Amino acid sequence: MKLYLHDSYLTDFEAEVTGEKSIDNYNAVALDRTAFYPLSGGQQHDTGELNGIRVVRVVMESDIIWHLLEKPLQQKTVRGRIDWNRRFDFMQQHTAFHILAAAFLHQKGIQTLSSHLGEESSTIDLDVSDLDENVLAAIETAANRIVWENRPVSVKWPQKAELNKLSLRQGSEREENIRLIDIEAYDLDPCAGTHVRHTGGVGLIKFIGRERIRGKLRFYFLAGSRALRHYQHSYQTLKSCSGFLTTGVDELEAGIEKLQAENKRLTREVISIQEQVLQQTEASLLQRAEREDIVSACIGNLDLRKLCSRLMQAQPNALFLIVQRGENRVNFCFCSGREEINFEPALEIFRKKLNAKGGGRPNFLQGSALRSEDIDSVVQQAVDLMRLELT
Repeated sequence: MKLYLHDSYLTDFEAEVTGEKSIDNYNAVALDRTAFYPLSGGQQHDTGELNGIRVVRVVMESDIIWHLLEKPLQQKTVRGRIDWNRRFDFMQQHTAFHILAAAFLHQKGIQTLSSHLGEESSTIDLDVSDLDENVLAAIETAANRIVWENRPVSVKWPQKAELNKLSLRQGSEREENIRLIDIEAYDLDPCAGTHVRHTGGVGLIKFIGRERIRGKLRFYFLAGSRALRHYQHSYQTLKSCSGFLTTGVDELEAGIEKLQAENKRLTREVISIQEQVLQQTEASLLQRAEREDIVSACIGNLDLRKLCSRLMQAQPNALFLIVQRGENRVNFCFCSGREEINFEPALEIFRKKLNAKGGGRPNFLQGSALRSEDIDSVVQQAVDLMRLELT
C-alpha cells in the first residue's frame, strides 16, 4: 500500500517486509505498506530510516517499491521514518510546478511538455519557442498570487463515469484508480506525487533561468525554502557589491553603470598610452637597427607580435631578437624581413637553456618559457650564434 498517495504529511509508519533483493550493491526490501515516495514522475525519491537503518534510495519496479538500505535489515517488522525536510521540500517544488503549469495555460494558453524536480532546482518545459520577459514576470506574479490566496490542495479519486465529466489540464491513459490533485478552482491534474495541503505551503515561486531545448523553452524555478535561500544569498551578494562601490543597494545599478563608463574611458586611455609606448619602442629599436645588424631588446607589456611586424616592415634587412618579461614567463620573437634568415639555431638555444617552446617560419619565430634569471645571458648567446650564422 502506497501511504503517500493518501497523506503526504505522514512521516512515521509500521510495516512488514514482503521481499528482499540486491539493487546496485545495496540490500533492498519491499514492504506491505510504505510512506516512502519512489523516484517517479520527475520527482526525486524520499530518504529516511527503517528501524534506524538509513534508506538511501527508493525505486519502483513493476509497481513494487524497493527501499535501498545502507546496511542489511535483520527484522521482518519495521518502523519507517521519512526525512521530513527533504519530503516537504519536494512537496513545495511539486505543488509549485502544478501552479506554474496552470498559470502558463490560463495566462497565455501555453501547454507544458514535461518537468523535472531536481535536487537543487526544478524545470518546466513549455510548448513555446520564445517568451517575453514581461510576460514571464506576469505569469510568475499570477502563480504567486495563487500561493498567497492559500487555496486548498486536495486529492480526488473519481470513478470512470465522473472522470469523463471533469476538465483536466492534462489527460491520463488510465481509466481506473486515477489520482487527481485539485488546486481549488485553479488546476485539476492526474498526479501520484506528494503535495502541500494548501498553496500557502509553497511559500514563494521564483524563476531563476531559461534555455532553449530542441526549439522549445525550458524554465528553471525555485519554490519554498529554496527560493528563500536564493533570495538570502542574492541579497547578501548585492550588499557586498554595494559595499565595494560604497553605495546603497537601490543605487547599485547606477553605480555599476558609472563604473563601466569609467572603465571604458580608462581602457581607451591605456590603449592610447600603450600605442605611444609601442611607437617610442619601435623608433628606438629602428635607430639601433641603422647601426647594428642584430638588435636584441627586452620590452614590457606591449603587443609583441605587432611590434615585430612593424620592425620587419620598417627595417627588413635587420635581425631582431625581442624578449618580453612577464610575472612568471617570458615571451620572445625572433624576426627579420630577409627570407633566407633562419632563427632555428637561436630557438634551439632557448630550448636547451630555458626549456622554451615555440615555432613559426624560419625568419619569424615566436615562443615562451618560464622566467629565468639567466635570460639576458641566453639572449646574448643567441645573438652571438646568429652573428656567426651571418658570417
